[in-house]
Amino acid sequence: MNREPLNASLPLTFGSLIHRVFEDTSKGLSMKDSIACHRAAAYSMAMNELNPHNMTVVLKAIETLDDLTEALLLWKDTYTFEIPCLEVEVPFEFELMPGVLLRGRPDRVGIMDGMLWHVQHKALAAGTHFGIYTDLAQRSYHEHSYMEALAWKYPQYRVGGTLFDLIRKLKYRTYVGKRNEKVKTYEEMFMQFPMSISLDSPLHEHVMTSICQHVTGMQRQREMWNVVRHVPAPNEAANGGYFHNKPDEYFKVLTGQIQLDDDRYFRARVDTYAQSEEE
Repeated sequence: MNREPLNASLPLTFGSLIHRVFEDTSKGLSMKDSIACHRAAAYSMAMNELNPHNMTVVLKAIETLDDLTEALLLWKDTYTFEIPCLEVEVPFEFELMPGVLLRGRPDRVGIMDGMLWHVQHKALAAGTHFGIYTDLAQRSYHEHSYMEALAWKYPQYRVGGTLFDLIRKLKYRTYVGKRNEKVKTYEEMFMQFPMSISLDSPLHEHVMTSICQHVTGMQRQREMWNVVRHVPAPNEAANGGYFHNKPDEYFKVLTGQIQLDDDRYFRARVDTYAQSEEE
C-alpha cells in the first residue's frame, strides 16, 4: 500500500540533516555556513511541526549536530580529485534485471586517478568500530549496486569504487566538572577509507547474484499475493524498531492494534528518489 509511519525516526532524521550539510559543502559552501544554514532550516521545521513526536525528533537531531559541530569545523577531505563533483545527490534509475529498476541517489560522484568513485557520507552510531564497518562493507549491496549503475551511466571512465567518509556520532567535547574537559581526537571522530570495487571480480558477481535472488523472491511473493492473496511471513526481527526498545508501527498492524490505512499513524510513502524534469 506504499505506506510509511507518520512518526519520524531519529537515525533517519539526523542522517538526512548531515547529508544536506555535506551536499552543500560539496557544492562549495563552507562547512560553517552549511551547518548554520541547515541547522536554522531544521529548527524552523521543528517549530512548524504539528506532530509532537516529530518535533522532538528534529530537535534531538539538531542537538546531535551541535555535539558534532566543533569537530565538523576541523573536518578535511583527504581525497584528491581531478573532478571533485561529477554530480551531487542526483537520483538514477538502472535496470537491474528485466522488468526491475534499481533506484538510488549517490551522495557525490567524482573522478580520482582517472577512475569513477562514489563518495559515501555516513554517520555511524557512537559505538560502531570504523574497521569493522569498512570490513563488512566489502559485501554491501548498496555500494556494489550503485557502482554497477554508475559504471553504466559513465561508461567513459574506469571503475574505482567507494570512498567512505565516516563520522561517528560522538560528543566532541565532554565537560567533566568545572575545570576538566575531554576532547575526542580527530581519528575518533572521522575516517576516510577507499574501497575498490571490481565489476569483473567473483565477489561483485556474487553480491549482484544475491541481490537478484532477493528480488526474484520478492517478485514471487508479489505474484502469490496477486493470484491467491497470500501474505508472506513478516520480518520478525524488525518488531522492536530501530533500537529494539519500542514496538514498531508495523508490528502494531500485525497484532491488530492499528490499521495501515489509518492516517493517524501512517502516510503515503515519500519518494526520495524522484527525478526532476531537469534530470
